[in-house]
Amino acid sequence: MHDQLIFDAYRTDIKSGVTLVEASAGTGKTFTIAMLVLRLIVELGIGIEQILVVTFTTAATDELRDRIRQRLSQARSYLKNSGKDATPPGDGDFRTWLKTIKNHEDAAGRLDLALLDIDRAPIHTIHGFCQLTLKELALESGRLFDLELSGDVSLIRNQVVQDYWRDRLYQLDKRYCNLFISSFKNPGQLYQSIAGAEDVLSTLIPGFADFSEMCGVVDRALAGLRQWWEREGGRLKKLAMNAVASGFFTAKNAVQITASLARLEACLIKNHGPVPLDLSWLEGDVLMGMLHGNKLRGDEKKKQFIADWPLPSEEREAYLAAADDFLLAIRLELATALRKEISRRMRDQGVMSFDDLIIGLADAVKGGRGAELCRQVRKRYKIALIDEFQDTDSAQWQIFSTFFAVKDHYLYLIGDPKQAIYRFRGADIFSYFSARDSADHRLTLAYNYRSNPGLVAAV
Repeated sequence: MHDQLIFDAYRTDIKSGVTLVEASAGTGKTFTIAMLVLRLIVELGIGIEQILVVTFTTAATDELRDRIRQRLSQARSYLKNSGKDATPPGDGDFRTWLKTIKNHEDAAGRLDLALLDIDRAPIHTIHGFCQLTLKELALESGRLFDLELSGDVSLIRNQVVQDYWRDRLYQLDKRYCNLFISSFKNPGQLYQSIAGAEDVLSTLIPGFADFSEMCGVVDRALAGLRQWWEREGGRLKKLAMNAVASGFFTAKNAVQITASLARLEACLIKNHGPVPLDLSWLEGDVLMGMLHGNKLRGDEKKKQFIADWPLPSEEREAYLAAADDFLLAIRLELATALRKEISRRMRDQGVMSFDDLIIGLADAVKGGRGAELCRQVRKRYKIALIDEFQDTDSAQWQIFSTFFAVKDHYLYLIGDPKQAIYRFRGADIFSYFSARDSADHRLTLAYNYRSNPGLVAAV
C-alpha cells in the first residue's frame, strides 16, 4: 500500500528504487527535473554524466538542457560569491535550499564540473538513448556496430504487405478469396485497416484463433445460412414478391429487395460470389422502414406484416460474426508478418527504424547477454529521470524497469496519468498501471502554476 504524498522538489528526500511522480499539465515537471538534477549533483555527489534524463521529443531535450544549465549556473554563482553577496537568487524556496548547503567550495566544484560537461550530459529522447546504447554496447546487445538509421520504412513495409497479399490470397479457396476481396480491394486497403496498430493488435486481442480455424467457422456459418434458405427461401421470395406487386414497398426499395433476394440466392445456392456482408435488409426493423407508409399505415400494422416473414436472425448474426472474425484473423496475421518481416529485412540491409531501436533494446535486455548489458548500463547511469512517462509503452517500460528498477539505483518516473490514454501518441495505459503498481514511492505535484484562480472560478 502506497501513501501518495506531495512531492517538493526542494525538500522531499531523494530515495533509491522506483519513484512515480504524477503531475498534471502546468505543475512544473521540467522545473522539477532541473531541480532534481541540481540536488543529485550537490547533495548526493553524483556526476552529471551519471544522470540519465529521457524525454520524448528533441525540442523537449533542448529545453531540459537549457533549464538544467540555468539552474546549475544560478546555484554555482551564489556558492562562489556568497561571501560577498549573501542574497541567493531565485524564489524563496530556492534561496532557502541554497542556505542549507554547508560546504560551498565542494558544492561549487561539483557544479563547475557539471557545467563543463553539460553539452555531453546524457539528456536524450527515448530513441536517442536506445540508439546510443545499442551502438556503444553492441557486443552486449548483440547488434551490428554500424547500423544505418532510417525514419522511413514505407518501402519495406509495402513490400511485406504485397508479399503477404500474394502468399495468402493466391492460395485461398474461392469462397474465402471472395470474402477477402469483397472487404479489401488491394494491399493498400488491407494495410490501412491496421495502420498504426501493428504492434498492439495481438496484445489487445490475445489468444485469438488463427486463420485456418476461422475458415472453418465461416464454413459452418455459411452452411447454417444455406440450410435456412433451402428451408425458408421459397416462402420468403413469395412474400417479398407479393409485397412488391401490392406496392407495399416504395419503388426504390422494391428494386433493392428484388435484387438482394436474387443475389443472396445466387451466392448461397449457385456459389456466384461471396455472400454480402450487408444483410441489414434481412432485419425486421430495417424492412419495416422500407415499407410504403401510404399503403401500410401505423407501426403496429407494419410489425404484423413483417412478423410473418421467415427472417434468418440467428443464421445472419452467426455469418456476420464469422466473417468479422475471418477478416480480423487476416489483419492479425498481417500485423504479425509486419512485426517480424520489417525488422528482419531491415537487419539484412543494415538499416534500423526508430521503432526498431526500442524493440531491439527491449529484446536485448531479455537476450542471452542481457545481464551483462544491464550491468554496463547501470555502471554508466546511477539514476534515470523519465519525463512524460505517460507516453511510455510496454517495450519502453520493460527497458527502463529492467535497467534501473533495482536496489541501489534511482528511477524517477514523471508524468500525467490522465494523458496515459492517448494511444495515438504512443501511450499505453496498462504499462502506466504496471509502473504505478510496482513503484516504491508514489508522489504528486499538487500546485498548478499555469492556471489563473480567477479564471478557474469563473469557469
